Amino acid sequence: MKMNNTKGFTLIELLVVIAIIGILSTIAMTSLNGARKKAADASFKASVSSLQAIGVMCCDVTGAHLQAGTEADINLAAGVNVCSDTSVSGQYPKNSLGAVTVTTDCTAGVFKLTAQKPTGFSGNLTSGWCDETHCEFLP
Repeated sequence: MKMNNTKGFTLIELLVVIAIIGILSTIAMTSLNGARKKAADASFKASVSSLQAIGVMCCDVTGAHLQAGTEADINLAAGVNVCSDTSVSGQYPKNSLGAVTVTTDCTAGVFKLTAQKPTGFSGNLTSGWCDETHCEFLP
């Protein structure tokens, strides 16, 4: 009697392996999507916090002020210097923030900046605002 010694996988075994790989890749993609949102939020928070540092530096320079009058609500375009004193470094960060609004100038010793999420932003945050001491973020 002759034995059938063919080596290989059966169709059922191959289908089971393909199904398992499909399930694992779906789980991985779902986790990766959450990580992308968290990374986008972290990037937005870092950009807004750097904008706060620029505001503090600007307000510390004698005679300098943020590029807006008190309660003026001026939207700064990308690449515009946030401070009236050109010796203070730091232009509004391009591509990392949406519209930035100076809602309170530092002429009274305090300031408030509001930043909107950028176009095409995939994170959970919608905007953030900063004053001279801290920043807050809105989901």
